[in-house]
Amino acid sequence: MGSVSQMAMYEVADTLGFEVSYSSATGRVQGAGQNVLAFGNLPITFNSRIVSSALLKQSILLMVRVKGNLALLVEVTGDRNPKTKVHLLNRAHMDPIDNWLEEKKPKTPAACLKLLGKAVVKSFQKTPVKGWTEL
Repeated sequence: MGSVSQMAMYEVADTLGFEVSYSSATGRVQGAGQNVLAFGNLPITFNSRIVSSALLKQSILLMVRVKGNLALLVEVTGDRNPKTKVHLLNRAHMDPIDNWLEEKKPKTPAACLKLLGKAVVKSFQKTPVKGWTEL
């Protein structure tokens, strides 16, 4: 799997709630599934799919198509105790997301966020005690 650890891949699968796989032939992470996301008391069911991925030195970046103008940038950093951040994206403020990471080639997660600019609406970090906290 190159520089991607199994723990980081498990963290990606746990965060997204569906099975993901890494293709050494293409060097991409792939996956799709159906999720229910609760916005307050309003549960919304959606089909999500990984449409772009980048494997950096110690990080995995995934662009996930969610629904309408909503997309996610999932950032998993580290090998043994991976740290996860999810950034909500407004697709109206960015280029098409299919192959976005492959085309832009960000060198770090911070560089990726800078390239996304106003498309980043909110960011959250997964914590063991509290679950998700807003950054």
